[in-house]
Amino acid sequence: MGFGDKGPAWKDVMNQTGLDDMTLLSKLTNEQIMENLKERFENAVIYTNIGDVLISLNPYRLLPIYGAEIIHTYVGKARIELPPHIYAVAEQAYRAMILEFENQCILITGESGAGKTEAAKKVMEYISEVSGKEASSDYQAKLDHIKHIILETNPLLEAFGNAKTLRNNNSSRFGKYFEIHFNRRGEPLGGRIINYLLEKSRVVVQLDGERNFHVFYQFCMGANATEKSDFGLHGPEAFDYLCKGNCLVVDGVDDVEEYQAMLML
Repeated sequence: MGFGDKGPAWKDVMNQTGLDDMTLLSKLTNEQIMENLKERFENAVIYTNIGDVLISLNPYRLLPIYGAEIIHTYVGKARIELPPHIYAVAEQAYRAMILEFENQCILITGESGAGKTEAAKKVMEYISEVSGKEASSDYQAKLDHIKHIILETNPLLEAFGNAKTLRNNNSSRFGKYFEIHFNRRGEPLGGRIINYLLEKSRVVVQLDGERNFHVFYQFCMGANATEKSDFGLHGPEAFDYLCKGNCLVVDGVDDVEEYQAMLML
């Protein structure tokens, strides 16, 4: 898999572009850090280490650097063996938990639009793919169900907690602490989500060019005839709290499709 039909393999590109770990820079200055990140970003390399910290730059486009095949290249590998990747962070935490029987925590931080939500999805994607492979066939069905629940929390959380802002069409307007519980074999048993700092003021006031939480537009646009009759629904333009930002539709977002996806959870 490469960055285009004629491009080299993704690992080759990453290895040939700038420094994987910026602790190796001759001078650890802001200028050298920015130059290294810029060089890598321009070559579609969005991940760079600085010691044990992974720096991620949002490319605002899809890159072919994810999926089961790439996940398995990181299984059992030390952080320095392969190019920097969110999968490497997930692998390091998961293996440390299994081998050392110690709780692990991955802190994802950044400003709005940095890609925090997507990074969290990739961590859960990795855990789901690599965990529970040794389970018996009878237990595997239960494990698959638990993994499905953990992965499918995102559409529901995003519907009720995300909104369009001036900088990000799918901005999380709340914080969340996501726990995944495992047994001693590294098989997921369940999870818990603690939400905090919900931006409640957005329900009644939005800046020009912004929207209320996604779920209100999804419900207005995606509800069937019975739901519209039962709840007295109209288009979002009919509700003052949904049109204060003068932005009812978001480019690239299908509210009807998102609503149907949420109902199927």
